[in-house]
Amino acid sequence: MTEFLASMPAAYGRAFSAADVAEHARIVAHRGKALAHAEFCRTGGGSAVCVVADDRPGLLALLTDALLVHNVGIRSAQAYCRERPGGVAEAVDFLDLQQAGAGPGFDVAELESFLHTLTDLIAEDIRVSARPSSAPVRNVPAARAYFELEALRRNQYLLLVEAPDTQGLLHGITSALHAQGVRILNCQIGTDAGTARDRFEIASITSDRLTGVELCDIQLAVLDALPG
Repeated sequence: MTEFLASMPAAYGRAFSAADVAEHARIVAHRGKALAHAEFCRTGGGSAVCVVADDRPGLLALLTDALLVHNVGIRSAQAYCRERPGGVAEAVDFLDLQQAGAGPGFDVAELESFLHTLTDLIAEDIRVSARPSSAPVRNVPAARAYFELEALRRNQYLLLVEAPDTQGLLHGITSALHAQGVRILNCQIGTDAGTARDRFEIASITSDRLTGVELCDIQLAVLDALPG
């Protein structure tokens, strides 16, 4: 547990109790050599699904694709990235899910089916990693996507997004980020009165510092992916 906590970002340690951390450490250990692993877990007194996989460009897009296959959406989410022994980056995501329509709840059997779908999508993405990922093209949206200025002064890239909450919104944002050659270090996703308010900490895939022109391109690409 101590090693697991030390490998996670500081924001993770502030968000969860010792009991939560112990449970999450066990879930991450259960992954073994699998491409992905998922279990129900506790998050701050509530319940969610913990998904663990190697961090890769477009991972959140693959995850949302797998959920859409099973008619499930994300009510809120917290995503973190840690470094495993050997220097491999691993994503640890906590998802508060909601079943679309009047279908049955998201139970253990549905979780296993979702994990199978996600594993297949990751395996296919590995085989065709050069495949471009395009974001939806839309007119100028009545939405906002901007970088936090204080974070930029600290050489951090925190992208804040506000938009009407629609099906596939997170997929569109993460696909746009992937297409711009950046990866998501962690994110906070939430919805308030029908408006999605999301926060993404991003970095260049090459770990190079992002230029002003690149930041502008990223902002415009995300805006194009938002509903008008």
